[in-house]
Amino acid sequence: MTDQINSDSILHGGLFSGQEQAAIQAAKKRFSQAGDYLAVAGILTVNNLVYNTLFIILGAMATQRGYNEKQIGFLGSAFLLGQLISNLSGALWVNRVDWRLAVGGSGLACALFMIGAAFVDYSTLIWLYLLAGSMTGVALSCAFCHMSGMANPVRAYSISLIMQCLVAGAIILLLQSYILPKYGFIGLSYIIASTFIIAIVAAPYLPKGTQETKKENSITDTKTTSKKRSSEVRPSFKNATLPILGLMAIAIYFLGQTSIWAFIERIGNAKGFDADSIGTISAAVLILCSLGAWAATITGQRLGNFKPLFIGTLGFLVAIVTLHFSDSRLGYFLSFLLYASAWNYVLPYQLLMVSQGQKNSIYASVIPAFQSIGASAGPAVVGILVVGSNSYTSAYLLAISTAIFSLVVFLIVNLKSRH
Repeated sequence: MTDQINSDSILHGGLFSGQEQAAIQAAKKRFSQAGDYLAVAGILTVNNLVYNTLFIILGAMATQRGYNEKQIGFLGSAFLLGQLISNLSGALWVNRVDWRLAVGGSGLACALFMIGAAFVDYSTLIWLYLLAGSMTGVALSCAFCHMSGMANPVRAYSISLIMQCLVAGAIILLLQSYILPKYGFIGLSYIIASTFIIAIVAAPYLPKGTQETKKENSITDTKTTSKKRSSEVRPSFKNATLPILGLMAIAIYFLGQTSIWAFIERIGNAKGFDADSIGTISAAVLILCSLGAWAATITGQRLGNFKPLFIGTLGFLVAIVTLHFSDSRLGYFLSFLLYASAWNYVLPYQLLMVSQGQKNSIYASVIPAFQSIGASAGPAVVGILVVGSNSYTSAYLLAISTAIFSLVVFLIVNLKSRH
């Protein structure tokens, strides 16, 4: 009897211990996943900060350094062109480098370039913004490639967008209410430079690259599965058509988006609003438009990939029409908020359209490149169109036409992917 009791106790203890261990392992997995999400979100937030605050930076260059619309348009395009160069080449190197070193090193370089930008003339400023943009592009390629391999890319991207909105809104509020009035463009450059410490701190939490991911998978996967996953990170010409169409749609979409984004401060100025009002509205919009990304986390993939794109594009079109016809502060705020929220809502689904279900997709790693293709052209094109006038009608028409065209391309991708 004693032996029976002891053996039952041991069995019960062993079972309880196993359950406890399983709970601990599950908790560790959730904690690790949350840390992974936050690391990627931090890297994307910092390396997209210049883009997310571009209208404030360009507005400060116009008001404090006297640059005209054409000059600030080319400065904005120089930064985004730098991103484009790095991102476009990402397919060649993103699986060959240590992501931790690439992200950390690029963060340090960006901080130095932004500090240097505070003291140089216009021609040198263009070069520094080009170099800074190229360094942010390096970090973005690594982050996007890693994100496409996560269990839930939509959640990862949405969390990063929420963080981007909150941080950018807080930075804009700080710049407009304190830094720019007291320290001018030099203070702005220092603040932007200081934020790259986040990327440097977050870099060690990334895996070294897809090779490390493959080694971890090989512990539980068979050789056949490992070979299959290994092949997924290599571009296949046969299966490239749909991802490339998706990338082209992203480039077209960002051309129109950035034509408004880079000049949203100037648009408010043309409507007669003062700098303080525009700054307050911009900060509020950037914080509140995180609701768009939050909505994407709720929607998830229950509506598929295309329906959220349609909903977001429809919201964007309503926002642009309202922005054009409304001259009130409330109209400006609401249209700006809807425009930014709709933008944040569709971005995770664009990622899914391009990655086509592949883990660590090589196509996902070049998404920032195609975002930059459109984004780098937007400010320069609009700067040329509106220089010397206060009419932004051409920018509105460009944004509307590119949004519709992009949606049509995504519809084709969605229909073809079902066959």
